[in-house]
Amino acid sequence: MATETEIGQLNGIDLEMETIEDTFERALARYEYPYVDGDDLEDMGQKAHVIRIRCYFYDGDGGDNYEAHKILINNLAQSSDLDELVHPKYGTMQGKVESITVRADDRIRCAEIDLSFVEQRRQTLDLVAPEDVAQSAETSFLTSQNQQAAELTEEIVTVLGWNPPLPADIPSPSLLAQVNAQTGAMRQFVRDIQDQLEAFDALANEVTQPVNSLVATINYSADLPGRILGTITRAVERVANLYTSLRQFPARLTSSLSGAILSLQAQFERFAPTSAGALCLMHLRIAGAQRLALEAAYSYGDDQNRRLSLTAQPPAFDAMGRYTAPAEVTPVANAQELESSLSDVRGMIAAVVSDFRTMQALKDMARQLLEHVYTDKLTSERIITIQVDTPMPLHIVCLRYGLSYTEAQRIIDINRIPWPSAVKGGVKIYV
Repeated sequence: MATETEIGQLNGIDLEMETIEDTFERALARYEYPYVDGDDLEDMGQKAHVIRIRCYFYDGDGGDNYEAHKILINNLAQSSDLDELVHPKYGTMQGKVESITVRADDRIRCAEIDLSFVEQRRQTLDLVAPEDVAQSAETSFLTSQNQQAAELTEEIVTVLGWNPPLPADIPSPSLLAQVNAQTGAMRQFVRDIQDQLEAFDALANEVTQPVNSLVATINYSADLPGRILGTITRAVERVANLYTSLRQFPARLTSSLSGAILSLQAQFERFAPTSAGALCLMHLRIAGAQRLALEAAYSYGDDQNRRLSLTAQPPAFDAMGRYTAPAEVTPVANAQELESSLSDVRGMIAAVVSDFRTMQALKDMARQLLEHVYTDKLTSERIITIQVDTPMPLHIVCLRYGLSYTEAQRIIDINRIPWPSAVKGGVKIYV
């Protein structure tokens, strides 16, 4: 799996970097004695915290900082004071760069620098509360829309071969009526775009979009790029709303929605031979990846809330001895479902990013979903397999291992139990 690059700083110089190695080592004194097995250990404290990072400097493909690697090398060679590293996870750190390894090629204007940074003293790492995955994905979605609008404007100019004045105010539904004074090439291009947008408007037009949806809050511009982007995004949202009932099943949601998006792309490939059709198809792919990631984030957020409700079950009887009915048991996603849904989303995003390197917000959405799934797996309950020799009801198994009877349905979900009243053999349970 490719490592995602992050943004940091070293002595005020911006770095596009990835952490290769992060070493925490203790100094142990070992005392050996003749005819005695093993060593006596004395803890002498923690050794220096060493971080190895790899920095990338290049021109083109969204970057223009190749010469900055020479500035960085000169800065480290001339400075005798402590270096200041702003790490994307640890924040600001004081220390010294112990070694530098440079691999540069002036012909392709690309350089890689490996740095070994030794921290001054040892600081306690701050515990940061995990971000709300749905809120983070919504922010990245809005940023991605802005990046897509800029990309779309550049592509329209590229398709036409020059930079004509694009319609800035389109009050009527007809795009062609707004470009009568333009060139013949542009009129043909806009005519094809009009056909595309009418086809998008016809998609799932019976679906009512909620007024409080994220897309409803976006104010698309009235110019040509705004009309194209707004129509495509709303069409994809209507298709996604057909699958909102599957949000409590992340794997089924992403599998069904990704299949619908790919089918939608195949449906519009018939327009691809025209320049307008190819343009709309490309941005349909971007809109599909954006929406799939956003729906996955909503599903993960709902699943996280269900997990919290399971751990906050009230006691069966209150202080007055009255029975308290438990809340309805809702299913939560297991690790296999989360990994399957994550694979669907990141696969579609990777296919889009390979053609649109400037869509950094899409990469951010993929990283946010990945971090959420990994954190969820680390903090979720551990699963062990027990052996039940004598057939017994599943609720008795829960009682024997200190589990609430409400856990029975969750245990059934991760096992193939044909008859819960007579459980026998290997059974997976949560601990």
